[in-house]
Amino acid sequence: MQKQCLMFRGGELFKDHMPAVGNGAKQAISECEWQFRHHRWNCSTPKELKGHIGPVHKRGTREAAFTYAIMSAGVTHEIGRRCRLGLLKSCGCAAAESRPQQQNINDDWTWGGCGDNIDYGYRFSRDFVDVREKEESIKRYAEGHGRSLMNRWNNEVGRKILKRHTKPKCKCHGVSGSCNLKTCWMQLPPIRQIGNILQDQSPTYCQDDQIDGTIGTEGRICSIDPDAPNSCDLLCCNRGYQSHIEEVN
Repeated sequence: MQKQCLMFRGGELFKDHMPAVGNGAKQAISECEWQFRHHRWNCSTPKELKGHIGPVHKRGTREAAFTYAIMSAGVTHEIGRRCRLGLLKSCGCAAAESRPQQQNINDDWTWGGCGDNIDYGYRFSRDFVDVREKEESIKRYAEGHGRSLMNRWNNEVGRKILKRHTKPKCKCHGVSGSCNLKTCWMQLPPIRQIGNILQDQSPTYCQDDQIDGTIGTEGRICSIDPDAPNSCDLLCCNRGYQSHIEEVN
């Protein structure tokens, strides 16, 4: 059986990438805290786990899906940015062949400057962030296999959204600012934009929505037990509920 190794050079892990991974994770946690600042769970963690997402990512919840996606995007973003800045030995500016041929730019332009290396960041994040979910110990049909596939899916969502919103940035050249010629390069979007997109993509299912094909929760039977998965507080979306007592003969 073959084993897939994680990006080695000369038998050693890319050690200069680790500060970038750490900083990308910090940005992701900061964005998580901002996005959930008005929610019941505000991306808080126990004091002993400060700087980490915490146990919430081990559960199959919307919040966990967000943390996986934003963490993957954060690492991708920071690696791609540091490539452009020349802070990593194994990468540099975005390669010319990786730049899109058309991005709604007029003909009077040329690729130039030094763009963020989204492709390298994407590959590194996929190999590094996903490695835990690819471990041999997680066997098909075994407990945890489905969760592992879900986590990898959420990781990929974060990376793909980041890549999809990496756009050209252009600088004009010409007499008196006439912009006769543009020099363009690829620029990563801010992490805030990715966080907003990830949050907007998650419906509440509280209201009837014909577009998403959901009928809402009005009229559903719920439990007054606040810890139950079908608790009234959760299903009724804080809109209140009516209690009924039924006699069973």
